[in-house]
Amino acid sequence: MSKSRKNIQHTLFEEFPEPNENQNIVRVVSTRGTNQIEVEYPITKEKILVILPTKFNKLIWIKKGDYVIISTDRTEQNKGKIKGFVDHVLLTHHIKHLKQQGLWPFEEQDAKEEEEETEEIDEMEGNPNRMNFSDDEEDDEDEEED
Repeated sequence: MSKSRKNIQHTLFEEFPEPNENQNIVRVVSTRGTNQIEVEYPITKEKILVILPTKFNKLIWIKKGDYVIISTDRTEQNKGKIKGFVDHVLLTHHIKHLKQQGLWPFEEQDAKEEEEETEEIDEMEGNPNRMNFSDDEEDDEDEEED
């Protein structure tokens, strides 16, 4: 593995990035293929296209719902639909660090998602294709035999 690849891997997994004034934390809405990612801003819900640099190829994969730090300050390169570049891909330990620092912009949305997940789990209490057997019936039969 080359030194540059090791450096990228080190910054990705071991350092804790924090956004500057030119960077924003956004959520991935969808992937468009060939390193193009559609992202959404937390408050305005504005969706833009950004590019994942080739330095992240075969090192990390991004899916819908992940969080990234993007920069949109490169105005001379924003001639088409692409409005920015991914600077950092946020993993769970990065998100925990940003929440501790008070830099996490998705607090209200995360609370709503957790509530929805618990409601979904409550609704899915069993397999409707199987009969439910209760232990009460067996206890009643045992008492009748005595």
